[in-house]
Amino acid sequence: LHYPARRRDEEFVVPNGIQAIGDGAFERCSSLSSIQLPAGIKAIGYGAFYECNSLSSVELPDTLTAIGDMAFCRCSSLSDIKLPAGIKAIGDWAFEGCRSLRRMIIPKGVNEIGYGAFEDCDALTLNVKQGSYAQGYAEEKGIPYVLG
Repeated sequence: LHYPARRRDEEFVVPNGIQAIGDGAFERCSSLSSIQLPAGIKAIGYGAFYECNSLSSVELPDTLTAIGDMAFCRCSSLSDIKLPAGIKAIGDWAFEGCRSLRRMIIPKGVNEIGYGAFEDCDALTLNVKQGSYAQGYAEEKGIPYVLG
C-alpha cells in the first residue's frame, strides 16, 4: 500500500485484505490526523508514517507483529497508542521525536525494542509488565514506566 502524495485527507481507512504497510507509504502526509488499519495487517514498514505531523490517532490491529524502523518517527501530534497483544518487535527509532506521546502500553510478548525507539519522547511513560523485556529496556534507557 502506498498513499498518494497529493491526497489531503484528514482520515484514512486502509482497505481490508492489506497485510503490510509498505516503506514510506504515508511519509510526510501532513494533513493525515487519523488512520484505521484493518485486521490482517502484520507489519508496518520502514518510515511508513515518517513525519506525519498531524497524525494523532492510530488504531493498530491485533494481527500486527512488527513495527519497522522509523515507522512513526517524528509524528509530533501522536499522543496515545496501544500496542496489540501479538506485537513482538519495535524497530530502531520507531517513535523517535513523538513529543506528544504520553503513554504506551507494551505487551509482555515484545522481545525486541530497537535503538532509539523512544528517543526525544520526553512526555512518554511506558506501561509494562513486571519482569518483561520492556521493563528492562525502560530501566536501561532511563525511560519512565509503570507496571501494569
